[in-house]
Amino acid sequence: MPHPIKLYMDENVSKPIAEGLCHRGIDVLTAQEADILGRSDDVQLNFSTREGWVIFTHASDFLRLHSTAIAHKGIVYAHQSERLSVV
Repeated sequence: MPHPIKLYMDENVSKPIAEGLCHRGIDVLTAQEADILGRSDDVQLNFSTREGWVIFTHASDFLRLHSTAIAHKGIVYAHQSERLSVV
């Protein structure tokens, strides 16, 4: 059986998105819950990698980090728009 995805939401992702995914059975951890609000993108990515979480973000800086070949468990980048919803 495949392992379920675990999403770490950086501080750019709104609480309703995290809650919506959680209600749909996705394992979600927020930066606030992890007590690392305000930390650098490098710290956020290192935390998510060390703990085995795929990072979910609206910050394009993570695309730059990925291009440096830094190890990670995965990066989900969603361009932030005014009409973002979880279905």
